[in-house]
Amino acid sequence: MVHSDLDMKEWKKEQLSYFQNYLKNFKEGTQQHTTLKKKVDELSRLI
Repeated sequence: MVHSDLDMKEWKKEQLSYFQNYLKNFKEGTQQHTTLKKKVDELSRLI
């Protein structure tokens, strides 16, 4: 299956949105929040 670059970029944006919402489930300052926030920020720079 071949995906266009535009389709993949949209998929990445959807995933980023999903993880940003998921991040809200963790209290700031916890290890889970810190780790996930770092990865979400990293992903957002790649898009």
